[in-house]
Amino acid sequence: MVISRDLLVRSLIAFSFFAPFSSQGAEENENKEGDLSDQLAAKFEGVSLVGIQDQSQQPVAPVEIQSVPNSFKKIECDVSFKGGKARVRLHTEQDINKTWIERMCSHDPTDPMDTSDPNTPLPTREEVCQLIAQSRENAGQLLYGIYNEEDGQIMGAFGLSAGRHFYNAIECTISIHRNFRARGIATSVNKSMFEMIRKVGCVEPVFYIEGSINADNTGSIRAAEGAGMIPFPQQEPSGVHLYYYPLDAGLGKPTPIPPKLVPMPSEKADGGLPIYCS
Repeated sequence: MVISRDLLVRSLIAFSFFAPFSSQGAEENENKEGDLSDQLAAKFEGVSLVGIQDQSQQPVAPVEIQSVPNSFKKIECDVSFKGGKARVRLHTEQDINKTWIERMCSHDPTDPMDTSDPNTPLPTREEVCQLIAQSRENAGQLLYGIYNEEDGQIMGAFGLSAGRHFYNAIECTISIHRNFRARGIATSVNKSMFEMIRKVGCVEPVFYIEGSINADNTGSIRAAEGAGMIPFPQQEPSGVHLYYYPLDAGLGKPTPIPPKLVPMPSEKADGGLPIYCS
């Protein structure tokens, strides 16, 4: 549920976890071809999921989501918290300044999940922008910045990616910089973003938002439950707690994605057992 600094930096390199910047050519191709998720969003916007299911009289087939619907790129919202207000929106290249890099890429000694080397030099603005541009090739994830209304500087991030634990789900993550914690920002952002996702219109077959939280991360647990996320009765083998948020009140618990089988290395294959991972 929480994005560590280490994960943010690695995400810049390995995943498209930051809002994508596209070249003019790529934008033109997207405009020509259109986006199926945008069409579905327009078709189902404002329509209850229960109503859709009632009309078809068919159960919802479990689908393993591969990427966040493109229509979610237009989501923005304002949030209020103890002592101020903030805007949640996708990053732009103009946002990448010294404060942004220091808050998003520096080692956080207060975060037990941050295993990064505190002596590692911070990336330059050009390096960050280049990594973000390169991440455009994998558009399955989106990262929204939480920007302080008072000075326009970043306070944290809210991420969406393909669900790893449940069918028909996208996963949310949130990180608040240590200077702004204990103000209710995470709970307010979760609530507002969940509602915005609902208002955009559920893009079939995305029916749930999921989250995974370490058992000792009480702050994230409060933020998740305060926004209406429901604990799933089953935990991961590592002890991580799973949460879900149905995008329609009529939906029940999501269906878990079974562990995937990872083949043993060839030299250990004979007589070996398969390895399972989630």
